[in-house]
Amino acid sequence: MKKYIYLLLSLIAVIFCSCSPKKEKSTYDKDFTVFKTTELKINSSQFKDYGNKTKSSKKVQNDKNPASVLNIKLIAKKGEKVTPLYRTGKYDLLVKLKTGEIGTLRVWDLEEFRQLKKNKKLVIGVKGENNRWKSTEIEPNTKGKIIETPPYPQSHPIVAKFENGLTGNIAADEIAETIPIKIKTLKYERQFYFENKIKKKVLGLDVEDLEEELFPLDYLVYTDKEKRNGYAFIDKISVYRSKLSHDGVQFVIKDGKVSALSYPDSWHSKWYAGLPLKRLAYLIPLKVVNYSITSDYYFNVTHKVEEKITGNDIILGISNVFFWFTFILALLIGFIIGVRLIWNDNISNGSLILIVFGISFFFTYLIWLSVAMNTQEEVTLNLLIRLGLLFLFISIFNKNIKYNRCANCNTYAKAKSLGSTYEGTERNVTWSERKEYKGTTTEETEKEIITTTHYDVHQDATIHTYDHFDDHQVCKKCGYKWKIRRTVKAGTETIRG
Repeated sequence: MKKYIYLLLSLIAVIFCSCSPKKEKSTYDKDFTVFKTTELKINSSQFKDYGNKTKSSKKVQNDKNPASVLNIKLIAKKGEKVTPLYRTGKYDLLVKLKTGEIGTLRVWDLEEFRQLKKNKKLVIGVKGENNRWKSTEIEPNTKGKIIETPPYPQSHPIVAKFENGLTGNIAADEIAETIPIKIKTLKYERQFYFENKIKKKVLGLDVEDLEEELFPLDYLVYTDKEKRNGYAFIDKISVYRSKLSHDGVQFVIKDGKVSALSYPDSWHSKWYAGLPLKRLAYLIPLKVVNYSITSDYYFNVTHKVEEKITGNDIILGISNVFFWFTFILALLIGFIIGVRLIWNDNISNGSLILIVFGISFFFTYLIWLSVAMNTQEEVTLNLLIRLGLLFLFISIFNKNIKYNRCANCNTYAKAKSLGSTYEGTERNVTWSERKEYKGTTTEETEKEIITTTHYDVHQDATIHTYDHFDDHQVCKKCGYKWKIRRTVKAGTETIRG
Protein backbone atom coordinates (compact mmCIF):
# COMPACT_ATOMS: atom_id res chain seq x y z
CA MET A 1 0.00 0.00 0.00
CA LYS A 2 2.83 2.38 0.90
CA LYS A 3 4.43 1.84 -2.50
CA TYR A 4 1.25 2.96 -4.25
CA ILE A 5 1.02 6.03 -2.01
CA TYR A 6 4.63 6.96 -2.79
CA LEU A 7 3.99 6.40 -6.49
CA LEU A 8 0.88 8.60 -6.38
CA LEU A 9 2.69 11.39 -4.53
CA SER A 10 5.55 11.22 -7.02
CA LEU A 11 3.13 11.45 -9.94
CA ILE A 12 1.38 14.47 -8.39
CA ALA A 13 4.75 16.13 -7.78
CA VAL A 14 5.84 15.62 -11.40
CA ILE A 15 2.53 16.98 -12.74
CA PHE A 16 2.66 19.95 -10.38
CA CYS A 17 6.30 20.77 -11.10
CA SER A 18 5.67 20.52 -14.83
CA CYS A 19 2.73 22.92 -14.85
CA SER A 20 3.29 26.03 -16.87
CA PRO A 21 1.14 29.12 -17.34
CA LYS A 22 -1.03 29.29 -20.40
CA LYS A 23 -0.40 31.98 -22.97
CA GLU A 24 -3.03 34.64 -22.45
CA LYS A 25 -3.88 35.95 -25.90
CA SER A 26 -5.33 39.39 -26.37
CA THR A 27 -9.06 39.44 -27.03
CA TYR A 28 -9.14 42.91 -28.56
CA ASP A 29 -10.53 42.43 -32.08
CA LYS A 30 -10.07 45.88 -33.64
CA ASP A 31 -7.18 47.17 -35.73
CA PHE A 32 -5.42 50.48 -35.19
CA THR A 33 -4.35 53.05 -37.77
CA VAL A 34 -0.75 54.26 -38.07
CA PHE A 35 -0.65 58.06 -37.62
CA LYS A 36 2.41 58.68 -39.78
CA THR A 37 5.05 56.60 -41.50
CA THR A 38 7.02 55.12 -38.62
CA GLU A 39 9.89 52.70 -38.11
CA LEU A 40 8.95 49.89 -35.74
CA LYS A 41 11.36 48.73 -33.06
CA ILE A 42 13.00 45.44 -34.01
CA ASN A 43 16.48 45.80 -32.50
CA SER A 44 16.92 43.32 -29.65
CA SER A 45 18.79 45.90 -27.57
CA GLN A 46 15.57 47.93 -27.40
CA PHE A 47 13.90 45.21 -25.37
CA LYS A 48 14.61 45.35 -21.65
CA ASP A 49 15.35 42.15 -19.75
CA TYR A 50 14.41 42.42 -16.07
CA GLY A 51 14.64 38.73 -15.28
CA ASN A 52 18.16 37.79 -16.27
CA LYS A 53 21.15 39.45 -14.63
CA THR A 54 24.55 39.05 -16.24
CA LYS A 55 26.53 41.81 -14.54
CA SER A 56 29.27 39.49 -13.33
CA SER A 57 29.29 37.30 -16.43
CA LYS A 58 32.34 37.25 -18.65
CA LYS A 59 31.53 38.21 -22.23
CA VAL A 60 33.02 36.28 -25.12
CA GLN A 61 32.99 36.81 -28.87
CA ASN A 62 29.54 36.40 -30.39
CA ASP A 63 28.27 35.11 -33.71
CA LYS A 64 27.71 37.58 -36.53
CA ASN A 65 24.23 39.09 -36.44
CA PRO A 66 22.68 38.98 -39.95
CA ALA A 67 20.02 41.57 -39.08
CA SER A 68 22.58 44.21 -38.09
CA VAL A 69 24.78 43.43 -41.10
CA LEU A 70 21.89 43.84 -43.54
CA ASN A 71 20.57 46.93 -41.71
CA ILE A 72 17.03 45.55 -41.70
CA LYS A 73 14.21 47.99 -40.97
CA LEU A 74 10.48 47.52 -40.53
CA ILE A 75 8.34 50.44 -41.69
CA ALA A 76 4.63 51.01 -41.09
CA LYS A 77 3.18 53.53 -43.54
CA LYS A 78 0.76 56.31 -42.71
CA GLY A 79 -2.83 55.05 -42.64
CA GLU A 80 -1.78 51.40 -42.55
CA LYS A 81 -3.86 49.10 -40.35
CA VAL A 82 -2.05 47.10 -37.65
CA THR A 83 -3.33 44.40 -35.31
CA PRO A 84 -2.39 44.72 -31.60
CA LEU A 85 -0.94 41.52 -30.14
CA TYR A 86 0.36 42.37 -26.69
CA ARG A 87 1.31 45.25 -24.50
CA THR A 88 5.09 45.08 -24.04
CA GLY A 89 5.80 48.32 -22.20
CA LYS A 90 4.08 51.17 -20.47
CA TYR A 91 3.71 53.00 -23.77
CA ASP A 92 4.45 50.14 -26.19
CA LEU A 93 2.32 47.73 -28.20
CA LEU A 94 3.49 44.66 -30.07
CA VAL A 95 1.64 44.81 -33.39
CA LYS A 96 1.33 42.74 -36.55
CA LEU A 97 1.26 44.36 -39.96
CA LYS A 98 -0.95 43.07 -42.77
CA THR A 99 2.21 41.61 -44.32
CA GLY A 100 2.51 39.33 -41.28
CA GLU A 101 5.55 41.18 -39.96
CA ILE A 102 5.75 41.99 -36.25
CA GLY A 103 7.30 44.90 -34.36
CA THR A 104 6.69 47.40 -31.57
CA LEU A 105 5.08 50.84 -31.77
CA ARG A 106 4.53 53.61 -29.26
CA VAL A 107 0.84 54.14 -28.58
CA TRP A 108 0.93 57.73 -29.87
CA ASP A 109 2.17 56.44 -33.22
CA LEU A 110 -1.41 55.22 -33.65
CA GLU A 111 -4.20 57.57 -34.68
CA GLU A 112 -6.69 56.24 -32.12
CA PHE A 113 -4.51 57.24 -29.16
CA ARG A 114 -3.82 60.77 -30.40
CA GLN A 115 -7.45 61.72 -29.85
CA LEU A 116 -8.03 62.77 -26.23
CA LYS A 117 -11.34 62.77 -24.43
CA LYS A 118 -11.10 62.10 -20.70
CA ASN A 119 -14.08 61.50 -18.44
CA LYS A 120 -12.13 63.15 -15.64
CA LYS A 121 -10.39 66.46 -15.08
CA LEU A 122 -7.05 66.64 -16.85
CA VAL A 123 -4.16 68.74 -15.52
CA ILE A 124 -1.94 70.26 -18.20
CA GLY A 125 1.06 72.56 -18.12
CA VAL A 126 0.53 75.85 -19.94
CA LYS A 127 3.19 78.48 -20.62
CA GLY A 128 2.06 81.83 -19.21
CA GLU A 129 3.54 85.28 -18.82
CA ASN A 130 7.33 85.63 -18.78
CA ASN A 131 7.53 82.04 -20.08
CA ARG A 132 6.47 80.70 -16.69
CA TRP A 133 4.64 77.39 -16.62
CA LYS A 134 1.45 76.97 -14.67
CA SER A 135 -0.97 74.09 -14.11
CA THR A 136 -4.41 74.35 -15.68
CA GLU A 137 -7.35 71.98 -15.38
CA ILE A 138 -9.24 70.75 -18.43
CA GLU A 139 -12.87 69.88 -17.78
CA PRO A 140 -14.02 66.27 -18.28
CA ASN A 141 -14.99 65.14 -21.80
CA THR A 142 -13.12 68.02 -23.43
CA LYS A 143 -11.83 66.85 -26.78
CA GLY A 144 -8.16 67.23 -27.56
CA LYS A 145 -5.49 66.04 -29.93
CA ILE A 146 -1.80 65.28 -29.55
CA ILE A 147 0.27 67.57 -31.74
CA GLU A 148 3.81 66.79 -30.58
CA THR A 149 5.48 63.70 -29.09
CA PRO A 150 9.10 63.62 -27.88
CA PRO A 151 11.34 60.55 -28.26
CA TYR A 152 11.63 60.11 -24.47
CA PRO A 153 8.21 60.64 -22.85
CA GLN A 154 9.51 59.69 -19.41
CA SER A 155 11.57 62.89 -19.23
CA HIS A 156 9.77 65.13 -21.75
CA PRO A 157 6.04 65.90 -21.82
CA ILE A 158 3.62 65.38 -24.68
CA VAL A 159 1.99 68.46 -26.21
CA ALA A 160 -1.76 68.43 -26.83
CA LYS A 161 -4.27 70.98 -28.15
CA PHE A 162 -7.86 71.07 -26.85
CA GLU A 163 -11.12 72.32 -28.36
CA ASN A 164 -11.32 75.12 -25.78
CA GLY A 165 -8.23 76.66 -27.39
CA LEU A 166 -5.69 75.66 -24.74
CA THR A 167 -2.41 74.03 -25.72
CA GLY A 168 -0.22 72.47 -23.07
CA ASN A 169 1.87 69.58 -21.83
CA ILE A 170 0.33 66.35 -20.57
CA ALA A 171 1.90 63.33 -18.92
CA ALA A 172 2.48 60.26 -21.09
CA ASP A 173 0.63 58.18 -18.48
CA GLU A 174 -2.61 59.91 -19.47
CA ILE A 175 -2.32 58.22 -22.85
CA ALA A 176 -0.99 54.91 -21.53
CA GLU A 177 -4.01 54.35 -19.32
CA THR A 178 -6.35 54.52 -22.33
CA ILE A 179 -4.98 51.26 -23.77
CA PRO A 180 -7.88 48.77 -23.81
CA ILE A 181 -7.81 46.19 -21.04
CA LYS A 182 -8.41 43.42 -23.58
CA ILE A 183 -4.92 43.97 -24.97
CA LYS A 184 -3.07 41.63 -22.65
CA THR A 185 0.20 42.50 -20.99
CA LEU A 186 3.02 40.29 -22.22
CA LYS A 187 4.16 38.62 -19.02
CA TYR A 188 7.73 37.53 -18.56
CA GLU A 189 8.53 33.83 -18.46
CA ARG A 190 12.06 33.11 -19.62
CA GLN A 191 12.83 29.65 -20.97
CA PHE A 192 16.22 27.95 -21.07
CA TYR A 193 17.49 25.49 -23.69
CA PHE A 194 20.67 23.71 -24.65
CA GLU A 195 21.57 24.81 -28.15
CA ASN A 196 21.23 21.36 -29.71
CA LYS A 197 17.79 20.93 -28.10
CA ILE A 198 16.33 24.19 -29.37
CA LYS A 199 17.73 23.55 -32.84
CA LYS A 200 16.04 20.17 -32.88
CA LYS A 201 12.84 21.81 -31.67
CA VAL A 202 12.54 24.69 -34.16
CA LEU A 203 14.55 24.02 -37.31
CA GLY A 204 12.17 23.38 -40.19
CA LEU A 205 9.15 24.96 -38.48
CA ASP A 206 6.89 27.46 -40.23
CA VAL A 207 6.79 30.94 -38.72
CA GLU A 208 3.28 30.37 -37.30
CA ASP A 209 4.38 27.09 -35.73
CA LEU A 210 7.48 28.77 -34.28
CA GLU A 211 5.38 31.34 -32.46
CA GLU A 212 2.95 28.70 -31.25
CA GLU A 213 5.75 26.38 -30.11
CA LEU A 214 7.72 28.96 -28.14
CA PHE A 215 6.51 32.50 -27.47
CA PRO A 216 4.99 35.47 -29.19
CA LEU A 217 7.76 36.83 -31.40
CA ASP A 218 9.41 40.09 -30.38
CA TYR A 219 9.83 40.88 -34.05
CA LEU A 220 9.40 39.31 -37.45
CA VAL A 221 10.71 41.07 -40.54
CA TYR A 222 10.98 39.86 -44.13
CA THR A 223 13.77 40.79 -46.52
CA ASP A 224 12.06 39.97 -49.82
CA LYS A 225 8.86 41.03 -51.54
CA GLU A 226 7.43 37.51 -51.45
CA LYS A 227 7.66 37.53 -47.62
CA ARG A 228 9.40 34.17 -47.58
CA ASN A 229 12.82 35.10 -46.21
CA GLY A 230 13.71 37.15 -43.17
CA TYR A 231 14.39 37.09 -39.46
CA ALA A 232 12.42 36.56 -36.27
CA PHE A 233 13.59 37.23 -32.73
CA ILE A 234 12.55 36.02 -29.27
CA ASP A 235 14.17 37.78 -26.33
CA LYS A 236 12.77 35.57 -23.58
CA ILE A 237 14.89 32.53 -24.40
CA SER A 238 18.35 31.76 -23.06
CA VAL A 239 20.54 29.23 -24.86
CA TYR A 240 23.38 27.20 -23.32
CA ARG A 241 26.42 26.27 -25.36
CA SER A 242 28.97 24.41 -23.22
CA LYS A 243 29.81 26.87 -20.39
CA LEU A 244 28.32 29.83 -22.25
CA SER A 245 24.84 31.34 -22.20
CA HIS A 246 23.12 33.74 -24.56
CA ASP A 247 19.96 35.73 -23.86
CA GLY A 248 17.72 36.06 -26.89
CA VAL A 249 17.64 34.05 -30.12
CA GLN A 250 17.29 35.26 -33.70
CA PHE A 251 15.74 32.79 -36.14
CA VAL A 252 16.74 32.90 -39.79
CA ILE A 253 13.69 32.39 -42.03
CA LYS A 254 14.28 30.87 -45.46
CA ASP A 255 11.47 29.83 -47.80
CA GLY A 256 8.98 30.34 -44.97
CA LYS A 257 10.75 28.00 -42.54
CA VAL A 258 13.31 28.34 -39.76
CA SER A 259 16.65 27.41 -41.32
CA ALA A 260 19.21 28.56 -38.72
CA LEU A 261 19.76 30.33 -35.39
CA SER A 262 21.87 33.43 -34.81
CA TYR A 263 22.71 35.46 -31.72
CA PRO A 264 22.62 39.29 -31.80
CA ASP A 265 24.69 40.00 -28.69
CA SER A 266 27.66 38.60 -26.78
CA TRP A 267 27.73 35.21 -25.13
CA HIS A 268 28.23 35.14 -21.37
CA SER A 269 30.28 32.68 -19.36
CA LYS A 270 28.23 30.79 -16.74
CA TRP A 271 30.44 28.82 -14.36
CA TYR A 272 27.63 26.53 -13.19
CA ALA A 273 26.78 25.56 -16.78
CA GLY A 274 30.00 23.52 -16.86
CA LEU A 275 29.30 21.52 -13.68
CA PRO A 276 28.68 17.75 -13.69
CA LEU A 277 25.11 16.47 -14.13
CA LYS A 278 23.95 19.77 -15.65
CA ARG A 279 21.81 18.00 -18.25
CA LEU A 280 20.21 15.80 -15.59
CA ALA A 281 19.53 18.88 -13.44
CA TYR A 282 18.05 20.69 -16.42
CA LEU A 283 15.57 17.84 -16.95
CA ILE A 284 14.12 18.15 -13.43
CA PRO A 285 10.56 19.44 -14.01
CA LEU A 286 10.78 22.78 -12.24
CA LYS A 287 8.87 24.90 -14.76
CA VAL A 288 6.68 26.26 -11.99
CA VAL A 289 9.78 27.49 -10.13
CA ASN A 290 11.05 29.12 -13.32
CA TYR A 291 7.71 30.90 -13.64
CA SER A 292 8.00 32.15 -10.06
CA ILE A 293 11.51 33.57 -10.43
CA THR A 294 11.52 34.95 -13.97
CA SER A 295 7.89 36.01 -14.35
CA ASP A 296 7.19 39.70 -14.13
CA TYR A 297 5.50 42.51 -15.94
CA TYR A 298 7.76 44.59 -18.12
CA PHE A 299 6.22 47.52 -16.28
CA ASN A 300 3.68 48.41 -13.61
CA VAL A 301 0.47 49.99 -14.79
CA THR A 302 -2.97 50.49 -13.28
CA HIS A 303 -6.04 50.21 -15.48
CA LYS A 304 -9.38 51.79 -14.76
CA VAL A 305 -10.96 48.36 -14.88
CA GLU A 306 -9.18 45.84 -12.66
CA GLU A 307 -8.24 42.57 -14.30
CA LYS A 308 -9.78 39.45 -12.83
CA ILE A 309 -7.55 36.86 -11.20
CA THR A 310 -6.58 34.34 -13.86
CA GLY A 311 -5.29 30.79 -13.74
CA ASN A 312 -1.80 32.13 -14.44
CA ASP A 313 -2.00 34.35 -11.37
CA ILE A 314 -2.89 31.30 -9.27
CA ILE A 315 0.03 29.35 -10.76
CA LEU A 316 2.34 32.26 -9.97
CA GLY A 317 1.15 32.36 -6.36
CA ILE A 318 1.60 28.61 -5.93
CA SER A 319 4.98 28.70 -7.65
CA ASN A 320 6.28 31.30 -5.19
CA VAL A 321 5.40 28.96 -2.33
CA PHE A 322 6.87 25.96 -4.14
CA PHE A 323 10.13 27.81 -4.85
CA TRP A 324 10.78 28.22 -1.13
CA PHE A 325 9.75 24.61 -0.63
CA THR A 326 12.63 23.54 -2.91
CA PHE A 327 15.05 24.75 -0.23
CA ILE A 328 13.97 21.88 2.03
CA LEU A 329 12.95 19.40 -0.68
CA ALA A 330 16.38 17.71 -0.77
CA LEU A 331 16.48 17.60 3.04
CA LEU A 332 13.02 16.05 3.07
CA ILE A 333 14.24 13.33 0.71
CA GLY A 334 17.26 12.73 2.96
CA PHE A 335 15.02 12.65 6.03
CA ILE A 336 12.68 10.06 4.48
CA ILE A 337 15.66 7.87 3.50
CA GLY A 338 17.16 8.31 6.98
CA VAL A 339 13.92 7.32 8.71
CA ARG A 340 13.71 4.19 6.57
CA LEU A 341 17.34 3.18 7.24
CA ILE A 342 17.58 4.18 10.89
CA TRP A 343 15.77 0.97 11.91
CA ASN A 344 18.08 -1.25 9.84
CA ASP A 345 20.50 -2.81 12.34
CA ASN A 346 22.81 -3.94 9.53
CA ILE A 347 23.95 -0.35 8.98
CA SER A 348 26.39 1.25 11.41
CA ASN A 349 25.89 4.75 12.77
CA GLY A 350 28.79 6.16 10.76
CA SER A 351 27.57 4.57 7.54
CA LEU A 352 24.01 5.78 8.17
CA ILE A 353 25.11 9.40 8.62
CA LEU A 354 27.32 9.15 5.55
CA ILE A 355 24.44 7.73 3.45
CA VAL A 356 21.96 10.40 4.59
CA PHE A 357 24.50 13.16 4.03
CA GLY A 358 25.40 11.81 0.59
CA ILE A 359 21.78 11.55 -0.55
CA SER A 360 20.85 14.96 0.88
CA PHE A 361 23.91 16.59 -0.68
CA PHE A 362 23.24 14.96 -4.06
CA PHE A 363 19.66 16.21 -4.24
CA THR A 364 20.61 19.62 -2.79
CA TYR A 365 23.19 19.98 -5.56
CA LEU A 366 20.84 18.67 -8.25
CA ILE A 367 17.90 20.91 -7.26
CA TRP A 368 20.17 23.95 -6.86
CA LEU A 369 21.72 23.33 -10.28
CA SER A 370 18.26 22.89 -11.80
CA VAL A 371 17.10 26.21 -10.33
CA ALA A 372 20.34 27.86 -11.48
CA MET A 373 20.08 26.51 -15.03
CA ASN A 374 16.38 27.40 -15.28
CA THR A 375 16.44 30.86 -13.69
CA GLN A 376 20.06 32.20 -13.55
CA GLU A 377 18.98 34.22 -10.51
CA GLU A 378 21.13 34.76 -7.36
CA VAL A 379 23.01 31.54 -8.07
CA THR A 380 25.76 31.85 -5.42
CA LEU A 381 23.45 33.08 -2.65
CA ASN A 382 21.01 30.29 -3.50
CA LEU A 383 23.81 27.72 -3.14
CA LEU A 384 25.06 29.11 0.19
CA ILE A 385 21.57 29.06 1.72
CA ARG A 386 20.97 25.47 0.60
CA LEU A 387 24.35 24.29 1.93
CA GLY A 388 23.71 26.05 5.24
CA LEU A 389 20.37 24.28 5.61
CA LEU A 390 22.00 20.98 4.64
CA PHE A 391 24.67 21.15 7.35
CA LEU A 392 22.08 22.25 9.93
CA PHE A 393 19.94 19.23 9.04
CA ILE A 394 22.91 16.82 9.19
CA SER A 395 24.03 18.17 12.58
CA ILE A 396 20.53 17.63 14.02
CA PHE A 397 20.30 14.15 12.48
CA ASN A 398 23.79 13.26 13.77
CA LYS A 399 22.87 14.35 17.31
CA ASN A 400 19.75 12.19 17.21
CA ILE A 401 21.81 9.17 16.12
CA LYS A 402 24.41 9.68 18.88
CA TYR A 403 21.81 9.77 21.65
CA ASN A 404 19.20 7.29 20.44
CA ARG A 405 20.95 4.61 18.34
CA CYS A 406 23.18 1.96 19.85
CA ALA A 407 26.67 1.90 18.35
CA ASN A 408 27.01 -1.82 19.15
CA CYS A 409 23.82 -3.50 17.91
CA ASN A 410 22.58 -0.55 15.77
CA THR A 411 19.17 -0.62 17.44
CA TYR A 412 17.20 2.61 17.39
CA ALA A 413 14.94 4.00 20.14
CA LYS A 414 16.21 1.53 22.76
CA ALA A 415 18.63 3.91 24.48
CA LYS A 416 18.19 4.91 28.12
CA SER A 417 19.86 7.86 29.81
CA LEU A 418 22.11 7.14 32.81
CA GLY A 419 22.65 10.79 33.61
CA SER A 420 25.59 13.12 33.11
CA THR A 421 28.99 13.58 34.73
CA TYR A 422 30.98 16.79 34.98
CA GLU A 423 34.33 16.43 33.21
CA GLY A 424 35.96 19.78 33.80
CA THR A 425 36.07 23.39 32.70
CA GLU A 426 37.96 24.97 29.84
CA ARG A 427 38.88 28.63 29.63
CA ASN A 428 39.91 30.46 26.49
CA VAL A 429 41.43 33.92 26.70
CA THR A 430 41.36 36.53 23.95
CA TRP A 431 43.20 39.84 24.19
CA SER A 432 42.05 43.19 22.85
CA GLU A 433 43.54 46.66 22.87
CA ARG A 434 41.63 49.53 24.47
CA LYS A 435 42.54 53.21 24.26
CA GLU A 436 41.60 55.56 27.11
CA TYR A 437 41.44 59.25 26.25
CA LYS A 438 43.64 61.39 28.53
CA GLY A 439 43.44 64.80 26.95
CA THR A 440 44.74 67.09 24.23
CA THR A 441 47.75 69.42 24.20
CA THR A 442 48.49 72.25 21.79
CA GLU A 443 51.97 73.45 20.85
CA GLU A 444 52.46 76.59 18.75
CA THR A 445 55.55 77.05 16.61
CA GLU A 446 56.56 79.77 14.18
CA LYS A 447 55.13 77.86 11.23
CA GLU A 448 52.18 75.90 12.60
CA ILE A 449 50.05 74.87 15.53
CA ILE A 450 50.46 71.22 16.54
CA THR A 451 47.61 69.51 18.38
CA THR A 452 48.37 66.20 20.08
CA THR A 453 45.76 63.81 21.49
CA HIS A 454 46.95 61.58 24.34
CA TYR A 455 45.71 58.08 25.12
CA ASP A 456 46.58 55.39 27.62
CA VAL A 457 46.69 51.98 25.94
CA HIS A 458 45.37 49.02 27.92
CA GLN A 459 45.26 45.30 27.17
CA ASP A 460 41.89 43.77 28.14
CA ALA A 461 41.46 40.04 28.58
CA THR A 462 38.17 38.32 27.69
CA ILE A 463 37.79 34.91 29.30
CA HIS A 464 35.34 32.44 27.74
CA THR A 465 34.42 29.59 30.08
CA TYR A 466 33.12 26.23 28.87
CA ASP A 467 31.91 23.33 31.02
CA HIS A 468 32.32 19.81 29.66
CA PHE A 469 29.88 17.02 30.47
CA ASP A 470 29.63 13.38 29.44
CA ASP A 471 26.06 12.19 28.85
CA HIS A 472 25.86 8.44 29.53
CA GLN A 473 23.50 6.16 27.60
CA VAL A 474 22.79 2.43 27.78
CA CYS A 475 21.13 0.17 25.23
CA LYS A 476 18.16 -1.67 26.72
CA LYS A 477 18.55 -4.44 24.15
CA CYS A 478 22.22 -5.43 24.36
CA GLY A 479 23.36 -3.55 27.47
CA TYR A 480 26.07 -1.61 25.63
CA LYS A 481 27.03 1.67 27.33
CA TRP A 482 28.41 4.76 25.66
CA LYS A 483 28.91 8.42 26.36
CA ILE A 484 28.51 11.63 24.39
CA ARG A 485 30.65 14.67 25.15
CA ARG A 486 28.55 17.81 25.59
CA THR A 487 30.02 21.29 25.98
CA VAL A 488 28.09 24.16 27.53
CA LYS A 489 29.23 27.77 27.54
CA ALA A 490 29.26 28.80 31.20
CA GLY A 491 29.94 32.48 30.75
CA THR A 492 32.17 35.30 29.59
CA GLU A 493 34.26 37.61 31.77
CA THR A 494 36.26 40.67 30.75
CA ILE A 495 39.25 41.78 32.84
CA ARG A 496 40.31 45.32 32.11
CA GLY A 497 44.05 45.89 32.02
